[in-house]
Amino acid sequence: MTIRTACIAFLIATVSLVAGAASNTPMKSSWAEFWHSVKVDPPPPEDFLDAPAFRGKILNLTTGRLSDDVVKKWIEADLRRGVGDSWAYGHLRRDVADAGIFGPPGLNGTSEGIDRERANGVTRIDSEGTAERVAAAVVWLSKEDQRAHPSSG
Repeated sequence: MTIRTACIAFLIATVSLVAGAASNTPMKSSWAEFWHSVKVDPPPPEDFLDAPAFRGKILNLTTGRLSDDVVKKWIEADLRRGVGDSWAYGHLRRDVADAGIFGPPGLNGTSEGIDRERANGVTRIDSEGTAERVAAAVVWLSKEDQRAHPSSG
């Protein structure tokens, strides 16, 4: 789980850098070009990853292997990934879910959920906000624990 979260944080940071890179074209053009490059059309709105700041408790359960600052950044990145997945699901946008921006396609079942909704005839999902998270943690697992519990990440 920790490695996956680090990769997600890197991907999200990369998307931010690519989308905001200085160029001779306006930001909207760069945004659209980036999403087109990962076969997403039309692009999602530029603020689709924006979410209220996380105000819950952050737990660093890595027994000193990671700093509190790194843990905080990983949690924030993971929450942004969740916002992206939720947006893709709520807008029935499998192209966004499968673009490889939030991790490998199929990582958390968003695409399959979209397929289920479409198979049931759903054409639109209206939502009234998101659940509030009260705590988040990064946990370190020894290699022995990982082998003993392979589904735990």
